[in-house]
Amino acid sequence: MSGTRRVRVVAVGVATAVVGGLAIGVVPAIVGADTLSSKVEIVANLPKGAQPTKRKPVPVTVDVLMEWDRSTNDNATTLQKTTVLFPKGSIYRGAKLPKCTFEALNNGGVDACPKGSVMGKGKASAFADTVRTTANITVVNGGKDRVFFYTTMTNPAVVQLPVEGKIRKLRGKWAYELVAEVPPDLQVVAGTPIVVYKMQVKITNKKWLALDRPPSGISVTNLLGPPRSS
Repeated sequence: MSGTRRVRVVAVGVATAVVGGLAIGVVPAIVGADTLSSKVEIVANLPKGAQPTKRKPVPVTVDVLMEWDRSTNDNATTLQKTTVLFPKGSIYRGAKLPKCTFEALNNGGVDACPKGSVMGKGKASAFADTVRTTANITVVNGGKDRVFFYTTMTNPAVVQLPVEGKIRKLRGKWAYELVAEVPPDLQVVAGTPIVVYKMQVKITNKKWLALDRPPSGISVTNLLGPPRSS
């Protein structure tokens, strides 16, 4: 990537498999390394030569990759909830940019949102029963405490839903917490269970996120479970 340096941020967290509400396994998820059945990689893209400081924060774009090995999983579980803790030095600027609402997205899709509210895009790869399928994701700014992952799928049926991520500012070791829950209507579609095995998201709007110090660790906790219907 010309003119950009990529900083891999260690993701310290767990991917927890749950059946019937009981944890049956805990798998560490560390950036850049396959650990049994999961992989989490988060890359912050800084301008080449940039040195973030409190006086001069540096805008960044971010690449996120999460993968789960489904090759030997007979009782397939899927992503139900993800929690991300951002380290000190992270600056979230959602309150200063055009924002969309859940109602606008739910009723009219991304076209109903203000210009400039799209922050990035991505894709989720999954099995619909035994058939591979893909969902497209559009990351939409929701203001000071919300982000939406507008998800569209055409197989096994047409589904268009905003997944809401709640953001709150923290004190202590972490700067922000992001919590997003996958709604049941994306876990079971037209009676077919959807099992995600790969998710990629790229945050491309340079005005949304910034750093005022070199990035350190980031915590990612994924809750997995059998696909649940509404």
